[in-house]
Amino acid sequence: MRRLFVEEAARELLITGDDAVHLLYAMRARVGQVVAVSDAKGRSASAKIVQCLPEAVRLLVTTPWSESQEAPIAITLVQALPKASKMDFIVQKVAELGVRQIVPVQTENCVVRYDAQKCSKKQEKWQKIADEAAKQCGRSQRVAVLPIVSLEEFLRQERQGDCFICYEREKKCFLRDFLATSEAKSYTFLVGPEGGFSEKEAEQCKKAGFSAVSLGSRILRLETVPLAVAAILQYEKGDIGKDVEF
Repeated sequence: MRRLFVEEAARELLITGDDAVHLLYAMRARVGQVVAVSDAKGRSASAKIVQCLPEAVRLLVTTPWSESQEAPIAITLVQALPKASKMDFIVQKVAELGVRQIVPVQTENCVVRYDAQKCSKKQEKWQKIADEAAKQCGRSQRVAVLPIVSLEEFLRQERQGDCFICYEREKKCFLRDFLATSEAKSYTFLVGPEGGFSEKEAEQCKKAGFSAVSLGSRILRLETVPLAVAAILQYEKGDIGKDVEF
């Protein structure tokens, strides 16, 4: 069943923009068809198409809005910009794994550099990828892909929960140990670019309240790290392997 994200739960909904175009011309939506809808709070319901306009679709919600079925923890990935199309892959997969927010950051060793226009286009592209991934795997809440910022800008922002940086030079604190002592309901983790974080950046992160953690002796590819960490977080603190009814 096709899933749509809407801002607020309501009895009647008007779908416009890309979602409407996709329904009308790719999915060939017709009056009477049923779709799934989820609001900004993660509540979901079924809705019937009652009117198809040239650039909009009107829906009538036919079931009560259910409570959110998202994982009990909120995960934010802060990803240093990688080369080529690796970010597309990362965004898609962490959205499937239940990450709720993605923050792309520019660091010293990032190879790619985007101007303001390119940054905006990249954010738009990644948001579409995240939306499609969330719909495909049946998530009840949209994944937010935030604008690209510098690492310094990000570290000045307010955060909640436990925060850590995946740092290959860390030799004492391992992710398992870090999670064993954590009872947080939200986690923010930082993953570096192909060249890793500089020592200066690692110190900046620590001063900003991030714990440095090691993922073990193996050197992982950049695109492997966020997937592995998201899966571990969901297994240890979230809903992977848990008896959760969807």
